[in-house]
Amino acid sequence: MFSPAPGKEHWTGGRAGHTIPLTLQRPTPMRPSLYYQFKSWEHKRRYRVWESRGKPLPPPHFVKQLTIKEFARRFSSHVLVETGTYHGEMVSAMAGGFEQIYSIEVDEALFRAAREKFRRRSHIRLLRGDSAMELPKVLADVREPAIFWLDGHYTGVHAGKTDLNTPILLELAAIAAHAVKQHVILIDDARLFTGRDDYPSMESLREAAARLFPSACFEVADDVIRIYPCATAP
Repeated sequence: MFSPAPGKEHWTGGRAGHTIPLTLQRPTPMRPSLYYQFKSWEHKRRYRVWESRGKPLPPPHFVKQLTIKEFARRFSSHVLVETGTYHGEMVSAMAGGFEQIYSIEVDEALFRAAREKFRRRSHIRLLRGDSAMELPKVLADVREPAIFWLDGHYTGVHAGKTDLNTPILLELAAIAAHAVKQHVILIDDARLFTGRDDYPSMESLREAAARLFPSACFEVADDVIRIYPCATAP
């Protein structure tokens, strides 16, 4: 049994506290030094405050930004695909770090606002619609392993909504069917996956990931579910 990385919650058979490659491969440990990636003093200060409070959920948005940057650096990713544009905060934060960004938003008003906001960014492509339907269209353009930031679930009247509160299982199935493998999948709002209101339970999601991505690792940390290629131990 492998020891869990510091600060991460791992899942095995529904029990927290164990690393769980979905195969018997040993995952290469993720570098835990998120703090040292901050460049601004303010982010350092805010991180200290959040950490001193016991890392309450949800974490500040910049912590999630750093999660994407951490995986992009580790896997040398140049393409980011987001579901749930909302106000474009994540696209804005990632605009300088990826060669191509796709973002899908179901709400018409939010989509139009984002389109206006990023109209001068030729490497950012925005799509309006249900991510379960639009994601396969994006995947048709993707020719290399990408980072997927899946945040297209309904969290209140401020956000767009389709027939489902979360299309996560349909999104995962679309990614699994893609010809390119070795994608990194990051799912926001892990705390919401409790088996209520269309959200699968964490264990159901883990089982789906094991079925769809049998050679991937699955872990949860800082309110983000991470499904990523397991590196074989040397």
